[in-house]
Amino acid sequence: MMLKNKMILIIMLCGAVAGTGWAQMAGNPTGTTGARQWTINANGTYFYQGVGSEKVVSNRFLLKSNWGVTDWLDLYIQGGVANLESRVNSLNTTDYRDKYRFAYGGGFSTSYGPGKLKAWASANVLRFRSQGNFIETLLIGSQTYDKRFEMGYDWREFRAFLGSSYSYRRFTFYLAAAGWYLWRLDTKDEYLESGSSSTYMGQVKDTYRSGLWSGLLAGIQMNLPQHYAINIEVLLFNETNVQIMAGISQTGSPPEKHITEL
Repeated sequence: MMLKNKMILIIMLCGAVAGTGWAQMAGNPTGTTGARQWTINANGTYFYQGVGSEKVVSNRFLLKSNWGVTDWLDLYIQGGVANLESRVNSLNTTDYRDKYRFAYGGGFSTSYGPGKLKAWASANVLRFRSQGNFIETLLIGSQTYDKRFEMGYDWREFRAFLGSSYSYRRFTFYLAAAGWYLWRLDTKDEYLESGSSSTYMGQVKDTYRSGLWSGLLAGIQMNLPQHYAINIEVLLFNETNVQIMAGISQTGSPPEKHITEL
């Protein structure tokens, strides 16, 4: 999975360095694009979460569209694909895996500061659904059974940041305190299988709320010609809960080239 993120980052970088000319800050998420400016951002995120013996992995590839309401406030929507995997360290239980499915959300970002040092804040929500199964092998007496769980997840993730950034030449370095909250709706259909027979055992619906997690966001942005910018950032909660993002942005239209007549 990390290889996928590295490949998408290489593709993004190749596209970014093709531009030439003039650069301005595009911001993802460290700033605002300016009043009536429109920004397109493409990003890939690797999400890793460890809870006890369970390891959850999610890869997301999203397009984000920002609109500058004012010089200090951007609103945006985002959409793309996300997958979900759950790995349990047990010889008797298979891992849960699902394909990429549609993901969507939105949020806002704001910044303030007249010079190189700025304060900024942002918040967003991301939602996607996942469907898959895992199988638990049981030995009852001398008979082996498979307990199959058909799972449905409605994943709703909320993030908020409050931090500062410092710009030096083409680079912007940023840090922020982060808050993260997960509200997940689970549907589980249970089957007991032996040989060719399958018995439906019932359905269980549950709601999981993570509570508010606090962490630290650190990132770097490099401004490139033609209003492009690339970002690499890490969001860390603890040694087993981390998110890594790489993205490329393009703000507004490249400036027109003026030809001076002699």
